[in-house]
Amino acid sequence: MTSSGSAREAIRVMRERYRAASGAIIETFLGLAAEMSRTPDSPATIEAVRREAHRVHGTAGTYGFGEASDIASSLERRCAMWATDPSADAGNRSAIVERSARSLAASFAPPAEPESRSADS
Repeated sequence: MTSSGSAREAIRVMRERYRAASGAIIETFLGLAAEMSRTPDSPATIEAVRREAHRVHGTAGTYGFGEASDIASSLERRCAMWATDPSADAGNRSAIVERSARSLAASFAPPAEPESRSADS
């Protein structure tokens, strides 16, 4: 295998490991959504969501999960807005974080296997 081939394989392996770890990422966001439902204006909770979104934004993009990176980037920007405007999305913050978590989960799903065609098709 050439060095570029081994580099591609290493990236593929890291990407699949990140995909496999995505369940923990989703659980983290769901936990933060639950926390936010209790204290939607908590600066500590808003910052925790922002920090996690920032981390996913960069890491997901690095491993080629562009959609996940975009979702996390959008959530990160929302958190910045929440930190400066206490009334922004005040009643919907938990739902926004939960919806983002569900969207992230879908974006990490492995691509569907192509359907095999039967011999008589």
